Amino acid sequence: MGVEITNAYIRGYKRLPKHIQEEALTVIYELARWPQLPNSRCLEKIRDDVDGDVYSVKLDLHYRMLVQPLRDGFRLRDVGTHDELYARERKNR
Repeated sequence: MGVEITNAYIRGYKRLPKHIQEEALTVIYELARWPQLPNSRCLEKIRDDVDGDVYSVKLDLHYRMLVQPLRDGFRLRDVGTHDELYARERKNR
């Protein structure tokens, strides 16, 4: 299973607090092992995209990760606070 990482994800990841960076790595590991995340992660489909569906994965109360399933893996689209991500997604529509 492959993982694509966007520049937006890398920029967002560098700005995260250390404990959220660790949680994001845990989610990536979970995604690689189980493409369907456990319900405790609050996986939420946020939009249909021409390139595929986009999902929000809850990291904690304030932080989210945007992922996009691919045929043979997934793409890490972005990571940050709930408000930051949804604002950027609205802007990019």
